[in-house]
Amino acid sequence: MRGIEHALRREIYDAGELLFRWMRGEGDVPETVHICVPDRRRIKALSNYPVFAFDCGKALGDSDRRVEVLAEMVDIYASIVGNKDGRSSIIVAAALALGRALGARGDYHRALAVVDKGLAVEPYSIHLEAAKHTLLLKTAGKHVPPPLEKFAGEDNGYLRQFVCPVPFERFAIMPDGEVTACCGHWLPTNIGNFLDQPVNEILNSTTAQKIRQSVTDGSYKYCNHLKCVPMTQEILPKIGEIKSPPILKAISEQTYEVGGVTELFFAFDQTCNLSCPSCRTHVITEKISQSEEKTRAVEDKLVSLLPTVRVLNINSAGELFVSKS
Repeated sequence: MRGIEHALRREIYDAGELLFRWMRGEGDVPETVHICVPDRRRIKALSNYPVFAFDCGKALGDSDRRVEVLAEMVDIYASIVGNKDGRSSIIVAAALALGRALGARGDYHRALAVVDKGLAVEPYSIHLEAAKHTLLLKTAGKHVPPPLEKFAGEDNGYLRQFVCPVPFERFAIMPDGEVTACCGHWLPTNIGNFLDQPVNEILNSTTAQKIRQSVTDGSYKYCNHLKCVPMTQEILPKIGEIKSPPILKAISEQTYEVGGVTELFFAFDQTCNLSCPSCRTHVITEKISQSEEKTRAVEDKLVSLLPTVRVLNINSAGELFVSKS
């Protein structure tokens, strides 16, 4: 149930971990019930959604049986309609967990089939993409990079020796105002919105602190393990190489707030007087109302970030000299 709860909160990596541990028989909560489809019959209710019943019979103590129950659940959820977001989250988390459980047994082909079911409902899941890539390497008998091993079995703990400094240092403002703590392709989770929120609220938002925790505890659960260049090129700094006081404090005290950032990535405006095919197919010009709103945000909020900034990357989304903001 904790796994399902995390899935519905869109904490897919954590949900997958909990469900994986459950299938391995490592849960710390004694089981007295399990959930099933009554008598294997589909009961249509609420837009063809199945009704589940509690069977207070024998607990599912056998690992093989747990794998089959979760696989059955994925099949059921994948075959119905309704409640798309919640259903997709559960399928993706369960597919991630099943891929790991089956991968740990060496059943790579079945693991791939399950992961593909998850990708069918959420094709851009960074975790399932990593799982599929890892399982394909396994089936081909090829070398699997150490950071990816955990997507086809147990977490080998490889990433725990490294700390990525970027989420402690970067504040990247995108054209729609969304803020990321890293490259959006490498870490596609926003920490706030520059147009709607105060800078300090974004800088130390709950999500921002969770991301910083994830790059110090070794999970890297918000990171795209296939696209992150420091990870794929194995150039992440080791814990012993870290000199930054905020990061050292985070490691020693498990506190993840920062007082400022050293790198400001300002991609706030896509306006450009050209339409080069390498970037866009037509000229992009912001509406005056939108440009004025952004200009006010810059004047009111941006200055508070500047005292600690050492690197300023200005308007990589458009042309600096035709952007009012």
